[in-house]
Amino acid sequence: MTGTIREGVEISLNEHRFLTYKLLESLSHTSANVNPAMLRSTNDYFDMVVAKDKQLLRTVKQRTTFPTSHIPSHQT
Repeated sequence: MTGTIREGVEISLNEHRFLTYKLLESLSHTSANVNPAMLRSTNDYFDMVVAKDKQLLRTVKQRTTFPTSHIPSHQT
């Protein structure tokens, strides 16, 4: 993996923030103008936020979990 733990988490977090903002914006517009296209758009953003949330969690876990082979035997 390239980059530092912080860089990887910050990139995922910024993408998550952007998608969450777009979801909230979409919800705001949908509540004022309900139509099938707006509902689909809102649903699409929701799905993207959930997917990005899962990716963010995986990124944090991958970058903070180290294989036990790197831990000295007296610590396992």
